[in-house]
Amino acid sequence: MVKDGIFHEEAEKRAIKAKFSEKYQNENWIGNYVKEQTGLEAGKELIDSSESSSAKETITIMVKSEESDSDYAPCKAPIISEKRIHKVKCMKKKSGNKKYKVEMKSERQAERVPEDQVKKNYPIIYLASREEAIKVFEKNLEGLENLVKLFKSDISKDKKVSDLEEETVLSEFEAKNAKLEAEKAKIEVRNTKLLKQIMEKDAKRDIKNTELKSRVRKFEARFVILEQDVTEINGQLQNVIAKLKQCKLLQIEKMITKVNHQGRSLEDRKTDAFLDEVYKKKNSCHNFTSLSNSISNKHIPDIPVDTDLTSGSVSHLAHLFDKAKKTGQKEKL
Repeated sequence: MVKDGIFHEEAEKRAIKAKFSEKYQNENWIGNYVKEQTGLEAGKELIDSSESSSAKETITIMVKSEESDSDYAPCKAPIISEKRIHKVKCMKKKSGNKKYKVEMKSERQAERVPEDQVKKNYPIIYLASREEAIKVFEKNLEGLENLVKLFKSDISKDKKVSDLEEETVLSEFEAKNAKLEAEKAKIEVRNTKLLKQIMEKDAKRDIKNTELKSRVRKFEARFVILEQDVTEINGQLQNVIAKLKQCKLLQIEKMITKVNHQGRSLEDRKTDAFLDEVYKKKNSCHNFTSLSNSISNKHIPDIPVDTDLTSGSVSHLAHLFDKAKKTGQKEKL
């Protein structure tokens, strides 16, 4: 079709030129638009750093001007409404009118392609106006939003998993702490029992020590008393022995004098001498018998039987005295 002697395409070109002002002819307006809509600068990468994703995804947005030898043709191909991100190129003519190239790539989509198949080249779409470019960008932004949602869901899943892991670890630590506290309580109970037993043993030992000390003191006092008694007995025994010696000498002298002065028969003399001896013994040695009886009743039982009968001891003297008594009784009969 011809309009005013000019082809329809030329008229459309002029209309587009009239629409584009100097503001939109600047090659940075597409980059600024992308930055306003996504918060990303042109040429930067958007990387999913989540560990759950099987492969890292990188989306690169590139804006650059590009020259082409081909003539300008309006974009009449329909835009496919897929969830994929298309590669978009805006070309400019040699005449000086500037178009802009926007490249958006997804490494995840590239990795999803099977190895047997060859990667498909994304279609090149020639944009005729700013409104069409904005529509394309809006659709691409929808794809980006979907990717962000996926990233957020993956991150939330990772957070849930990490929270569950932390809860399990905390529950395990709490169970271990409970076991340790129970063991600690058991050990404390054992320690208290052992301390009670030790204290009881110490108390019993102290009581035994006090009893033994008191017994030792009693034995010491008794020993002192026995020492004093022994000294007294030894003194009394020496006096008794001296008296016995004096009595024997006097009796012998008297008997000799009587034999010399009286001419009696031997039997009469013997009887008289025996009676005199018995009488003198009864009179002069009365203290000795009482003393020996007291010694034999009080002190002799304390002396053991196994001790040797030495001359001058109390038992030896008592034994001699008993023999003398028996011999005297026999002579009387």
